[in-house]
Order: sequence, then structure tokens, then C-alpha cells
Amino acid sequence: MAGISVVVPTLNEEGHVAEAIRSAREGGPGVEVLVVDGGSCDHTRAVAEAAGATVVASPRGRGIQLDHGARQAEGDWLVFLHADTRL
Repeated sequence: MAGISVVVPTLNEEGHVAEAIRSAREGGPGVEVLVVDGGSCDHTRAVAEAAGATVVASPRGRGIQLDHGARQAEGDWLVFLHADTRL
């Protein structure tokens, strides 16, 4: 896949993650959004999937999650986005 991969590390971000995903997807149809969850105990994963992101599990830790997402991303460019941030 050519394009942009947006990697969003999460941990209990059900209240924020959908809006972050929506803001990333506004970049166009070629934008891949990966939510890398560090073991949330709320509905973060379900909310992220419903918003159109690919959700992958990772050990907890922001750096670990970012690395895990970067290794799974298929885009030519990486953007790291916090769940409470909008593009």
C-alpha cells in the first residue's frame, strides 16, 4: 500500500479514539489507521473498529506500542497520533 499510515497508541481511550480516527481518515481513502492497544479494559477496541481503524494488540507502553504499529504499517509514510489529538 502506498500512502500514509497513522499509528494511534491507546490505553482506555474509548472517549477520544473515534474522533482521532475520523480526523486521520479525512486525509483520503489511502490512509491506513492502526490503533495499537496496550490492554484497554474499556471499549476502546470496539470503538476504534467501529470508526474504521485496524486494531492490533500490543504490550503496554507508548514506545513499545508505537514500534509495534510502525512495524505493522503498510504505508510509505508514518504519522504517530495520540488518541486525544486531531489532525
